[in-house]
Amino acid sequence: MNISLDVELASVDEKIRPIYLLTPLLLFFLVFQMEKHSRKLIISMIQNVEQNKDPKYKDRLSILSNFSLKISDVHLKDGKVYVCQVGLGSLGAGENRTELRVSKAPEPPVIQKTDGGIMASDSENHEIAKCISRNGFPASTVTWYKDDELLTKNGQDIDIRLALTKDSNGLVTVQSTLLAQVTKEDRSALFHCQVDYSLAGTNKTFKSESFQINIHYPSENVSLVMETRSPVVKEGDNVTLRCEADGNPAPEYTFSRFKDGYEEDLSDVLGGKLSFLDISRNESGTYMCKTFDLQTFQELNATVNLFVNCELHLGV
Repeated sequence: MNISLDVELASVDEKIRPIYLLTPLLLFFLVFQMEKHSRKLIISMIQNVEQNKDPKYKDRLSILSNFSLKISDVHLKDGKVYVCQVGLGSLGAGENRTELRVSKAPEPPVIQKTDGGIMASDSENHEIAKCISRNGFPASTVTWYKDDELLTKNGQDIDIRLALTKDSNGLVTVQSTLLAQVTKEDRSALFHCQVDYSLAGTNKTFKSESFQINIHYPSENVSLVMETRSPVVKEGDNVTLRCEADGNPAPEYTFSRFKDGYEEDLSDVLGGKLSFLDISRNESGTYMCKTFDLQTFQELNATVNLFVNCELHLGV
């Protein structure tokens, strides 16, 4: 896998910068092994001859003519503290160090929204989405926003969970999960996540695409509307009775008709729409649409009066 890395030198002591007027007799480069609290020789130069190259670097090390250390094809694991030791015979010896920081920009964040809907006004925190930032180093920071307002974990109605995964190359994948309580008003809210990372000492940012969530809430109102070509319905007209409720998801609708003091169940009507093609006087009556919410066990209904006028044919 090809990895584009950025390199940064930190904690450079200015005392090591002057070029020696005399050629060093001995020149050693070592690295600190933090886990062992020790130093390890990685390359040396004795009387202008390179020696003692560490085989772990696979010929990626060399000492240049100005006695600086060159590392080719930098890897993440090369991010260490390096020590230079110089010996000038009777003139004495000295050493100094610098830290090499290696970083890689993560991939743009990917949003994984929760499947299905989230119930509004529920006292539990529900998973809203995951924000995944892959293959960066060091680990990036993920923050969440709703309508461009920062969301923070508060131990109550907002929770943010973080998971870090490191692969064999040392690259880090960050997964941030947003959990929250939602209300009906959040149905039009726009969410996004932001990934902040550092690259060669510069702070940079990725933003995800904005997204909305599917919020479930019960119906509060229902209407039954009659759709006709004219206010007066005549025999032979086409008429549609459309029942609509304001809940999400849309509830199931049932229709019935009241005529001559009796209620007739119209059980074969589906989808909240009752249509009449070439309507007749016999289909006059009071029509009722009902909805029943399985969460609140609330029934709503609406009615409309349909009167079909007889079309008169006058003789000459």
